[in-house]
Amino acid sequence: WELFGPHISFDPGGYFRKRLYRAHDWEMLILCWLPGHTTVIHDHGGSWGGTAVLSGSIHEQTFSWRGAGKKLVKRLDRTLPAP
Repeated sequence: WELFGPHISFDPGGYFRKRLYRAHDWEMLILCWLPGHTTVIHDHGGSWGGTAVLSGSIHEQTFSWRGAGKKLVKRLDRTLPAP
């Protein structure tokens, strides 16, 4: 909390996003969600990422794209709790 606490904020209208660091080939973001917040299905353009839950939990679903005009296939459906 000492490190991330000053950057945490919540927005009742949707999740809060703040860039903590950006370099040529990577960046670090902090995302703050309130219960009930969601996002549309999206991809990250071939990049990879990591998740750390500091408080509460987050529900994550991932999908496989099978091509234009075909339905997405759910690959993963899990809840990640804070330690």
